[in-house]
Amino acid sequence: MERLIFISFFLLFFSSCQTHYPPTESPEIKNYLNPFTTSPTPSPSQELLASSKSLLIHQGKIENILKQIREDSTLPPLEKRRLLTQVSQKILKEAILSKDFDDNSLGFYGAFISLDPQVIDEMSKQIPRIDPRLQLMVLNFLDQLQEDSRHQAVEQLLASPYPLLKIEAAFYLASSGDPKAFNHLEALFYKSSPEYHYLFSKAFVALNVPRSEKFTQRLLYHTEDRNRGETIRAIAEYKKTSFYRDITALSREPSPLTQEACAYALGRISQLNATKPLFTLAKNPHHFVKLAALHSLLLLEEESPKKQLLEHAQSGSLYAYHLLPNERESKKFLKQMTYNNDSPKRNNAAIALLHLKDPECIYPLLNLLLIPSDERALLTYSSPGKTLLKWEHQTVRRLDQSSSHFLINQSFYNKQALFKKARLLPNSSFFWLCDQLLKKQKSDWIPHIISILQTDSSEEATELLKKHLVTPGAPLLRSYCHLALFNKEGGQEHLAEIIDWIKENQMHQILQLREMPQWDEKQKYPFQLSPKEKSQFLIDAYLTISDTHSDIAIDLLVEGLLEGARKNRPILAGLLLNLLK
Repeated sequence: MERLIFISFFLLFFSSCQTHYPPTESPEIKNYLNPFTTSPTPSPSQELLASSKSLLIHQGKIENILKQIREDSTLPPLEKRRLLTQVSQKILKEAILSKDFDDNSLGFYGAFISLDPQVIDEMSKQIPRIDPRLQLMVLNFLDQLQEDSRHQAVEQLLASPYPLLKIEAAFYLASSGDPKAFNHLEALFYKSSPEYHYLFSKAFVALNVPRSEKFTQRLLYHTEDRNRGETIRAIAEYKKTSFYRDITALSREPSPLTQEACAYALGRISQLNATKPLFTLAKNPHHFVKLAALHSLLLLEEESPKKQLLEHAQSGSLYAYHLLPNERESKKFLKQMTYNNDSPKRNNAAIALLHLKDPECIYPLLNLLLIPSDERALLTYSSPGKTLLKWEHQTVRRLDQSSSHFLINQSFYNKQALFKKARLLPNSSFFWLCDQLLKKQKSDWIPHIISILQTDSSEEATELLKKHLVTPGAPLLRSYCHLALFNKEGGQEHLAEIIDWIKENQMHQILQLREMPQWDEKQKYPFQLSPKEKSQFLIDAYLTISDTHSDIAIDLLVEGLLEGARKNRPILAGLLLNLLK
């Protein structure tokens, strides 16, 4: 019914436009965009343009139509917006229906950017037929959809032939508190083999329904160690105090993995009498169980674990570094370790000081962040019960390309998390760190650093952006500074620079994955931009211009659709639709 109402309204509006506007509007545009227009003798070209062929078949027609919209100075603004809306919808729908994976993925990205009801409706219909990788992407964007579209998308994902997608969709329902999630989770649980039951633990714990609590209790006594451990950690995360007795009983099990998880949970479910089983676990012969118990006692404000944790750290346990309290003796030890010749001790000490918000971590932290991830990846390593962690480097060059690609990205995300944590340090320390990283021209760091400086209201952040606005030989850095300063304080100078950069680089493809490293090739010039870096800035620049909701933004997006890379069209169409709403 809603679609019929929309079509009726569309026909009425279009017919009124025909009588109101002068006949300078191109009939080719009308016939392409409005397949409902009645004509006594429609030409074959008009019928072809009105069909839902793929974008690649008639992209030339799109160019002709966009040129006429751009060049027709007599076209009223409202009519121009209406036509551009329908052109954008056409581009996105054809990309969504494409059998090419790249076009398909770009169409889905553009649809989520646009939030246009018609495009989202078309996208939702295609979910059962798309590549599983795109189905996972849909899950990540579900919160942006209206309730009806979101419900429809989840139902279709639950019908997927891929078990992991079904589990992800069911977990989405569970995390949103939907009671219907339990039935889906239970059915999937019984269809999966026992070694995969641990995947369900967090979802069952997250649900606040009586049947889910009973099922959680069953998982606590699962025969597999891993399933018990995952369930216990989920109980700790959601602070389900009703399972305190079960966890206390399980802490007496002989399995070190289960004991470690119990020691971790007992310090986080806020029971006053939790110290008794924890003191017992603190005497456990297994190192990880003992550390987890001592740290939980520390969280419950017991004094005795402080000295014991320091002793474990002094004896060489890197896991213990990250459990030390924010006290003078602990920080003194960690500061000494930042000068140690052993790099794992030095790095873990710096990261532990960072978590304690001590500014003396800043110099070793800078050195750690500057180590190239394509040579040595910075990774976290968990204890058997996954309650403790340490940081170590892994040499990347010895691995195959797919493994190295994954580790390089993981390393960079880990470093970004550490840098974000550094914002809690005093301003003088944090801005010094930003300045040093920008001076080193580490291109991967520039977007992340500038985005933080852009949202920082302090004068130091603005001054740092202005300082690097004139850095010679660093086009990416200068462009990002213009972008950040425009977002902070406006200014035609910054806007002009952004527009010029977009026009110069609009032939570059927007969406590109980080490339795998080529060990036998080095960057020829230190300040040249890689495809990934150009892609990131092009996205940020278009988003910034679109947020102005100005005619300049509309014209720039239309120019991008006409003159830019064809692969960018679905993304630009999504931005244009969002802007025109």
